[in-house]
Order: sequence, then structure tokens, then C-alpha cells
Amino acid sequence: MALYKTYGYLTTVQSASAVAFSTFAVIHGSQIAVANVGGPDMANRWLLLGRPFYQDEHSEGLLVTGAAAVHVLAGLAKAGIRRYWRRNQQGEVSPPSSGSFLPYHTAAGYILVPIVWIHYRLVRELPIKVFGDSAMLDFGIVAWGAQNWPIFTYAVHGALVGVAAYHIVSGGSAAYRRTFTKRKGKSSSVGWTRGKVTAAATVGVVLLSGLIVIGRHTRKIPLRYEYASIYGMLFSK
Repeated sequence: MALYKTYGYLTTVQSASAVAFSTFAVIHGSQIAVANVGGPDMANRWLLLGRPFYQDEHSEGLLVTGAAAVHVLAGLAKAGIRRYWRRNQQGEVSPPSSGSFLPYHTAAGYILVPIVWIHYRLVRELPIKVFGDSAMLDFGIVAWGAQNWPIFTYAVHGALVGVAAYHIVSGGSAAYRRTFTKRKGKSSSVGWTRGKVTAAATVGVVLLSGLIVIGRHTRKIPLRYEYASIYGMLFSK
């Protein structure tokens, strides 16, 4: 039973970290989405306005890198416990139901890990090496990639927004419930599942459309030579 309690604690930690990271994801996603209305200029203005909420000395570790790391590590620990239970055939002690999630929810989370790492390295880690900071960056770094490395840029960021939308919409309600209300969820009905799939697809399409607008309509990229250097460093040691 102690292991079962540990599994429950890990679920709570995983849910709380998901809520924290989702706060960042909603802010950042809205910055991309507004490009559909006001083009790259509006997206960049929203980027500058929203960045202090998730990229200062304390909030980044809490809402972005810290939350993502805790979420992944808690998930891996839970996977290890489930594997232990299966190996020892402890059928009388089973993990809580995951019926409120969409199919392949966990697989989507694992797929996101390398994609998020590539994105973080592109827009945060390498710019810090080149500029000493990344606070001056706007969506021009993505636009440069879309215009010069289109297959790579649209593949990575298209997968990022699509898989992230699916994973977050799939688990968002469960994470909120487990973090704030502690109530157990019920298995999803067919209608509820279809609604989640529709919501995830809608969010994904809106964000992908915003990325396309940013990529196609950004005309002036003052730091284009520096961005070219960053893309060239992306897969180097």
C-alpha cells in the first residue's frame, strides 16, 4: 500500500506541475494565435508584454523549465511503478483510472520531450550563448527558420503545437481537478472524447496558422545573420 500512496503523491505532483506549465503554454500560445488577427507585429507586441510573466529570474524555473522537468520525472517514476506492478502481477493494487484522458495521452507526452528540447535550445539556450541573453528575441527567429529552413522549422513547430495541444487538452481537466479539488474523474463518454479531440484540433490549427502567418509575413529580420548562426549551432556540440 505504501507504493500505492507514493503513486498517488506522484500523480498530485505531476498534476500540479502540469497546471503550472499550462499557465505558460496558454500565455505563449496566445502570443502566436494573435498573429492570425494582427500579423507578426501584434504577435511580437504580445510576446514582449507576456514574457515578464514566464521568463524572469523566478517564474521561468517555476512555470517553464522546473514545471516541465518535474512533470516528466514524475511521469517516469509512475511508469516505473506500473512496470513493477505488472512484473509482480499485483492485480489487487492497480493505479488510478486514466479514463478521462484521450487515447495515446502518455505517448504524446513522451513525443513532446525531444521536440520541446529542440525548441528550448533554439530560442533560449543558444541565444544566451550568442547574445548573453534572449530577452531581445522576437518571433523573427522562427520567421527566419520558416523562410530559410522551412521543412525543419514547420516540422518541429508544427509537431510542437499539434502534439502539445492534444496532450494539454487531453489532461488539462484532470490536472486541474487533481490539483485543486482532489475529486476523482469519471471515464470519458464518447461525446466528451469527441469534444476534446475537436478542441485540441482547433487549438492546433489556430496555432499552426499563426506560425505560418509569422513565417510568411515577417519582412524585416534585423538579426538574420545571428539567427543563421544559431540554427547552424543547433545540432553541434
